[in-house]
Amino acid sequence: LCTILFAGVLIPVLMKYVLGANEAIPGFVEIFKRILSGSIDQFSNCFHLWYIIELMKCYLMLPLLQMVCTKEAHGTKVRRLLLIIGFYAGVLIITKDLLFVQSLGLFSYMPITISMWYLLLGYEMRVFIESHGKSLKGVIGGLMLFVIGTVGVFYYTYVKDYQINGLITQTYYHYGFIFVVASVIGLFYAVSQIPFKDTHKWITTIGGTTFGVYLLHPVVYSVIWHLGIEKLIPVIGLKLFLLLFVLLTFVGSVVGILILKWILKFIVDRKNRLKHQNQPHQ
Repeated sequence: LCTILFAGVLIPVLMKYVLGANEAIPGFVEIFKRILSGSIDQFSNCFHLWYIIELMKCYLMLPLLQMVCTKEAHGTKVRRLLLIIGFYAGVLIITKDLLFVQSLGLFSYMPITISMWYLLLGYEMRVFIESHGKSLKGVIGGLMLFVIGTVGVFYYTYVKDYQINGLITQTYYHYGFIFVVASVIGLFYAVSQIPFKDTHKWITTIGGTTFGVYLLHPVVYSVIWHLGIEKLIPVIGLKLFLLLFVLLTFVGSVVGILILKWILKFIVDRKNRLKHQNQPHQ
């Protein structure tokens, strides 16, 4: 519900006041309908909010995820069957289209959403790691898989994509592309295999701190741009300007998320205190 409200408020604000969209601003009901259907094609200036759409799908499928993300035999069989189906529908088909069907409209179909497939894959990796433990070989193997996946994406983006389309696009950065899947699995597996005592704690802390940063990027860089930062280009040069712009956007987004989380924590703590005060004393 919080995600729906967040999207219903954020999308119109972004389109109207921050990004300066000239198109008609959809109402909350229309946004809600598009979120449930997964159709955000008309949110051209807010396409990055696909993140919220995927979160909504995962929340709606939470009862199923709770049934299959278990170590019980029945749940394990169903989870692995879904992983196989998802790999075929969300990875092999997408990869085939990317490599052999040169079209930019490839991603409108997918029987199992790729985000839920990654959730199931993450749980399966957790079960595997818990049963096999950590090792230096795991770190090396994960890094090798990450390098192979990264090189594959680099090759198809800068060689195939540029030669065919005449420009560099994000066509091969799709999460269903086999090389992207390989790089993601390799990186997370390598990090999980680091033989440090508090590795999991560090990862959880970093993930909890930066969760939601991506959603604030358009707001932050729009504000920075409106402040006239482009005037620095003649002074420091384009390359240094781009580096500074990216750094300010990331830092500003992290600070914004920390402020929002502090506000949320303040509201929750205050609510809990009031609830405790209103309880009858024995």
